[in-house]
Amino acid sequence: MVDKNYAIAMSELLYFLKGFSDEEVNKIPKKLMNFFKENADSSYKCNFDYNANIEDLKLKDETYGLISMICYNYWCETPKEKKQYLNLLEENEKKYQKHISEKYKLDNLFVNKKNEHDEKTQLAVVKYDKEKWYKKIIMFLKRLLHK
Repeated sequence: MVDKNYAIAMSELLYFLKGFSDEEVNKIPKKLMNFFKENADSSYKCNFDYNANIEDLKLKDETYGLISMICYNYWCETPKEKKQYLNLLEENEKKYQKHISEKYKLDNLFVNKKNEHDEKTQLAVVKYDKEKWYKKIIMFLKRLLHK
């Protein structure tokens, strides 16, 4: 039995592979396909548009990893294609790391926090004075006596 995340990833992968031709799917060894089928989460239902961009599918990270492994090992047929694919993965990783470093840059972290803090301080807190219980009783008695 595999981890729940990987079981879901295998379900997503099998659904994803339905969008490919039999020729492409047949390049994947039967033993590996059987492993995916046996370990897939049968209760998980996938539903996405095959015409959408792969980034828009909102698949699990594990699913992207499985797709990448299949692409490299079974769909890249020549060493040149494999090298190009690895270069593409490297380039994507560099872009991702650059994005993360910009997002969590120390200078930006403190600037953003300071701006958020300034916005919060502009909001005024209104103090609500609740009337004391004994004053309520006195007011009630005064109203009764004035009638």
